[in-house]
Parts: sequence; C-alpha cells; structure tokens
Amino acid sequence: MRYVIGFLLMLGLCISLFGVSSVVLAINMPAIAAFMVVTVAIIIMRGEFKVFIAAVNALLSKKYVISATDQEKAIKLFKLLSKSMTGTAVLCVACGFILMFSYTNWETMPFITLSQLSFGFGITLIAVFYGAFINLVFYNPAISMLESRHNAEVKTVISEKQVIDKLLELSYKQGITPEEILEANEIAFRKKH
Repeated sequence: MRYVIGFLLMLGLCISLFGVSSVVLAINMPAIAAFMVVTVAIIIMRGEFKVFIAAVNALLSKKYVISATDQEKAIKLFKLLSKSMTGTAVLCVACGFILMFSYTNWETMPFITLSQLSFGFGITLIAVFYGAFINLVFYNPAISMLESRHNAEVKTVISEKQVIDKLLELSYKQGITPEEILEANEIAFRKKH
C-alpha cells in the first residue's frame, strides 16, 4: 500500500509539473516499447524469468517466501535493469537525434523552424524522462525493498545425501561399518556427557 501511495505521489508530481495535457502528449509508444523490450531481453538473456517472477511476488506480498539465493539474484537482476534503463535512454536519444536530422531536407529547407526543432528535441528527450521515471518509481524501490526484506521463517532443508554422509561419518568415528548399520535391528542415539 505504501508503494502505491508513493507511486501516485510521483505521478501527481509529474502531472503538476507538466499538466495533464502534456503528460498525455508525453506518451511515446516507440520509447515505451524500447524500455519494455530491453527489460524482457535482459531477463531472457540472463535466464532469470523465474527469479523475476519470484521477486515481483515477494515485492507484492510480504507473506510470499523468497529464498535467500533468489533474493540475491533478484537484487542483482534489478540493479542490472536499473543500469540498462539509463543505457536505453541514451540509445533512444541518440536514435532520435539521428532520425530527426537525417529526415531534414537541407537543400529545400536549409533552416529548420524553431517550433520544428523544439518539437523534435522534446520527442527525443522524452526517453530520458522515461528512464529516470522507471528507475525512480520501479527499479530503485524494488532493490531497496528486496535488500531490506527478511523472510520470517526460513526452513532448513537437509538432503538425503547429507543425512547419509553424516551417518557414515558418525559410524566411522564409532568404529562401526555401514554393513553393521544396515544389519542392525535397532538404532539408539546417545548423548555424550
């Protein structure tokens, strides 16, 4: 609930700074698609789709138990995604400038009007806003929440191999062979005093 309130405050800040009509005009689907594709591509390249889903579940519900290994992997994944949003913003700005100036016909129109130039710059720089907004609202809070998360109950799981190895170790310390253990009718455990 606190996250939702924080998200709404950030959205309210953007609306108050730019106005509702400017926020609606700022929706640039190619730039949004670029950020989404980069996020999905990185998750696929790292092969951590299950970790991403577990992290999202852990962020949405305090009752969800995430293993310490998955928690550590998720933190690393979200840090990588956060850095990637900055790189994606730079890439989108560079592509926007390249496209803006490559489609300008300098022979027939040697001078670009100020309104055309400002519109092109505005559309191009919107990617910087998206990258900063995604980091501020999604990835950085997710990293912080995952780092501070402590699972209430951590269950220790002992594998069958660990039990057998420990039993063999104890039997050798007592001078008992594994065959004697297998042939035993009863096993009694004693505490040393």
